[in-house]
Amino acid sequence: MNINIKVEPNNKQIIVESSNKCSIKNEIYKLGESINLTDLVKYISDINNYIEINPESFGVFKNESKCEDKEILKITEYIYKVFDAYNKSYQEVCVDKET
Repeated sequence: MNINIKVEPNNKQIIVESSNKCSIKNEIYKLGESINLTDLVKYISDINNYIEINPESFGVFKNESKCEDKEILKITEYIYKVFDAYNKSYQEVCVDKET
């Protein structure tokens, strides 16, 4: 499963989109609106696969996007933490069961 994370700084938006058909619907988080990552956590908790994120880390995202908006960067960092936590749990639980 592949997830792309991108930012539109002019629109103050963070876009999380799936490049595969899956239970994750594309999400747009816009500054100035209520941002709740609970739905994202619910969606990925139903997935039974490792999730590849593009760019692969928050550090790479920050360098590639050249975004300077601190709020956007903080929210994006939280989004990366959600995916990282899921992938870590998936590897500990699901991959360990297979071996």
